[in-house]
Amino acid sequence: HMDFIPATANLRARNYEIAEADFHKCKQIAGRIIPAIATTTAMVVGLAGLEIYKILQQCDIEKFKNAFANLALPFWGFSEPIPPQKHASDEATKYYPEGWTQWSRIDAPIEDKTVQGLLDFLQNKHGLTASLISAGSCLLYNAFMPKPERLQMKVTELYEMLTKAKLRGDQKYLYLEAGCEDADGADVEMPTIRYFVH
Repeated sequence: HMDFIPATANLRARNYEIAEADFHKCKQIAGRIIPAIATTTAMVVGLAGLEIYKILQQCDIEKFKNAFANLALPFWGFSEPIPPQKHASDEATKYYPEGWTQWSRIDAPIEDKTVQGLLDFLQNKHGLTASLISAGSCLLYNAFMPKPERLQMKVTELYEMLTKAKLRGDQKYLYLEAGCEDADGADVEMPTIRYFVH
């Protein structure tokens, strides 16, 4: 049980780019709250385990349950999850691709790792002209104030230069947001781009 806590805590820390904690630090923290961890963790692991079985059995979404629990009351409530909202174009807003959800991604495993290569990928494969591309709060490309020297830089080098931080060696992707227009010049909302680093 104690090996599981630092392992999952450090996975979460890496995911959110916060400081990781070693085994002894986790044990010290957990030692103060063992009764709470033992009861709550047992309940959560049991409920999550049931849902994992449903995933493995490829059950319909109606079979899954969201659980709301408060051990202090005690209260347990269950509800059916709803599928994610699908974005559909209307007169006011265009979406690409039609029907994407918050879980959708546009994968960009391109050979040309430059900013120009990324722009070409969006234009040639998806018919979109990018006006802005950002990674988090870092603006990588801006068509309104172009910097031609950036177009031939690798996306990862530009990101590291602007953020003054190195990418982790085991990092597989950069998640990019893009502001694009379609062939008619209309603004298009699209999901996050999963840019393959290697």
